[in-house]
Amino acid sequence: MTSTQILTVEDDAAIRRGIVDALRYAGYVPLEAASGDLGRKMALERDYDLLLLDLIMPGTSGLEILRAVRAVRPTQPVIILTAVTDHKIRCEALKHGATDFLNKPVDPAELAPRVVNVLKVKAYQDQLLRYNQNLESAVRERTRQLEQAYREIGLVLARAAEYSDND
Repeated sequence: MTSTQILTVEDDAAIRRGIVDALRYAGYVPLEAASGDLGRKMALERDYDLLLLDLIMPGTSGLEILRAVRAVRPTQPVIILTAVTDHKIRCEALKHGATDFLNKPVDPAELAPRVVNVLKVKAYQDQLLRYNQNLESAVRERTRQLEQAYREIGLVLARAAEYSDND
């Protein structure tokens, strides 16, 4: 059983229920918000691994939530749920960092592999980030060691010069 938490922000109760049930069946821990306002609050305050986000909702829109999430969680995977076919709106979502799209009504057979793929990419990004942080830490430590060795060499050379001056 996985502890992967997926937040679904969708105002249509039937669609939200279908998504949450499919996620639970696939072994994920679903979190859900029935409105854009609650969704924004949860998206900014809760811990989760993936955000499934409806674009068109009363109150706070999906694009507003996406912008807010990107401001504080730039690498958070976000799959947009939409029945919108307007190319301009889809491009706007991509411009603001949408990871992928799912057309509504959501087909559970399509939902599962998209979730898996997006989570794999996020895991690779996280692994690369950890690797870079470890590498930077190792470089800092090795630089510190080299600087210490240079200081010690300088002291040894200074003592050697004192001895040779005494001769």
